[in-house]
Amino acid sequence: MTKKYILESDIEKIAQDWQEWKGTTVRPLREHEQIYEKHFKRVSEGKAKPRLLVLGATPELRTLGHKYGYQVACVDRSLEMYQAMGLLTKGNVGKEEFVQGDWQEVELPEGHYDLIAGDDVLNMLAWPSWKGFLIKLKNSLKKEGYFLTHLIVRHAPEWLSDKIENVFKKYEEGIINNQQDLLVRAAITMYEPSTYQFSWQKFVKKVKELKETGKIKSDFGIYEKYKRFAGVSILPPQQEFEKIAEKHFQIISVDYASQFEYCQFEPVCLLKRRL
Repeated sequence: MTKKYILESDIEKIAQDWQEWKGTTVRPLREHEQIYEKHFKRVSEGKAKPRLLVLGATPELRTLGHKYGYQVACVDRSLEMYQAMGLLTKGNVGKEEFVQGDWQEVELPEGHYDLIAGDDVLNMLAWPSWKGFLIKLKNSLKKEGYFLTHLIVRHAPEWLSDKIENVFKKYEEGIINNQQDLLVRAAITMYEPSTYQFSWQKFVKKVKELKETGKIKSDFGIYEKYKRFAGVSILPPQQEFEKIAEKHFQIISVDYASQFEYCQFEPVCLLKRRL
């Protein structure tokens, strides 16, 4: 699991960085928020004080939990991250339950939650651990419980095999027509197929090197904007995720945003616990 998501310890600066990344792949897009909200509402209907577990501290998810009357609990290894994201959460954060610890190590109560939600949470875990973690989440859900997650899966082969300098050239020529697709298309050239792994720090350092050596004319602010982002993501093929998920969950829906081209590789999945 990623040891530190942001290379910063000041709570207000963490929150400021998070706001800087709004509208990018590292945060839920507005369309993703709308998909999340649809499912939060659906799961809460007819329930008095449904129980929600947020994996991580994502403010968009915590806000929806408060909006739809959930009892909100959060698990995150970083108290600073939880507090920083609390500054961006709408609702009574003081009523939340917070457990500090690694998701894989924290003991979760069995049959307890109506909904477990997490944004890119599986992507932060080593691929061999996904199956066991899904079983852990299943056991912590009520019999009619759901797991809701935004997921990043392996991108198109031609994206993975492209050269990073070539991606910047495509943007300059207008073939890639927005900076968010530029960011993802350039970043994913650093993908390691054998481990399904991608490192943001490895990427931003490469961008800095290319700019300093003149191999790209401009980095369009990428290094400066993301230099403190330390996420390491595991991006498996979507069919591989679905293969292990379906053993323990029924896949109820798979939704996509459409704002950017990269969104086709970022499904929001609603999974219902199998009995």
